[in-house]
Amino acid sequence: ELVPERPQVTDGFLPADVVVIASSALAAWALWRGRSWAMLPVWFTVGGIVYPTVYLVGWVATTDGTGEVALAMMLLASMLCCGAALVAWRSRHQP
Repeated sequence: ELVPERPQVTDGFLPADVVVIASSALAAWALWRGRSWAMLPVWFTVGGIVYPTVYLVGWVATTDGTGEVALAMMLLASMLCCGAALVAWRSRHQP
């Protein structure tokens, strides 16, 4: 928890997490099936991962130092997600 005495801070991300998981599954299916619109859910998923990462950067920078472990995990997830999206985009735009 970012604020142990206020679990609502972290719990508030649950609905968005569910949407990101669903968009990730849709993106995987669309890429696998070769759908022309597959990059839409891919980039939506990237945004859904990067936004809370930016939020955590601000949180860690403006609080007494809580959240560094969560930030480290989100930075890794953001980099992997962006990298996977770039690979998917490049594979669909090869000359």
